[in-house]
Amino acid sequence: MTVSHDAYSELTAETRQASSGSAVFSWTHTPSGTPKGVLVWVTAGTGQITAADNAITGVTYGGVSMTEIAEVHLSGASEPGSCWLFELLASIPTGAQTVSVTTAANPT
Repeated sequence: MTVSHDAYSELTAETRQASSGSAVFSWTHTPSGTPKGVLVWVTAGTGQITAADNAITGVTYGGVSMTEIAEVHLSGASEPGSCWLFELLASIPTGAQTVSVTTAANPT
C-alpha cells in the first residue's frame, strides 16, 4: 500500500491563546483532493502539562470526532513536552473543514 501526503495545515503560534481552564482551539484545513484519512498531531511544550492533566479531551475534523491513537509525555528529556495523535479513517468530510482541539488543562 502506498501512502501519500495531500495537504498540511496548522494552528500557528501567532493564533494560540494563553488562558487557564478548558478551551477549544480551531483552524481550517483544506485538502487538495479527497482525503482517505486524516491525522492530527497535538503538541505542548516544556512544563505546560503532564500525563495526569489529561489535557486534550477531544479532536474533531469537520465536526466528526477523531480517535486518539497515541499519547506521549516526556518529562525527563532535555526538551520535555507532550504529544497526542488522532486519526479519522472513515466518514471524512470533503472540502475545507474546521479542525477543533478541545482542552481541559489549557496548554499555550
